[in-house]
Amino acid sequence: PFITAMFTYAGGVGARATKPGLNACSYPTGVAAVPIEVVEASAPIRFATKALREGSGGAGAQTGGLGQTIEFSVDTTREWELNAVTSRLSHAPEGIFGGEAGETGSFLVNGEPVRTQARITLRPDDVVTLQLPGGGGYGEPVAAGADGSAS
Repeated sequence: PFITAMFTYAGGVGARATKPGLNACSYPTGVAAVPIEVVEASAPIRFATKALREGSGGAGAQTGGLGQTIEFSVDTTREWELNAVTSRLSHAPEGIFGGEAGETGSFLVNGEPVRTQARITLRPDDVVTLQLPGGGGYGEPVAAGADGSAS
């Protein structure tokens, strides 16, 4: 048996007036996620994916930070339990001053949505996928000219 608390993983932060939003950041605490190599070395958790979600930040004069996708399973032959925290995923992070919303997130087990705030029992072959939201944009998006440059 093992217990691990590994998920301080986060989505994108909203854009600021003069800077884009931060990618996959635990704002406002700034707590860093434990590297997946450390988690895999200390617990039977295996990550298939941990990557930024391209395009998940809201458009704007400054774009929102990117969310991330994390996919993992547990290397076990027995059922296992996971505290599912699925809040703050279904509503898009709003933009401000004409900035567009970031993408919503999702919490999936074997591709099926999970919508609970409780401990769930999973099978040895179950795969958990977290798609964490992107941040909202700041200001009206700048239109691109015919040559792709900002106008």
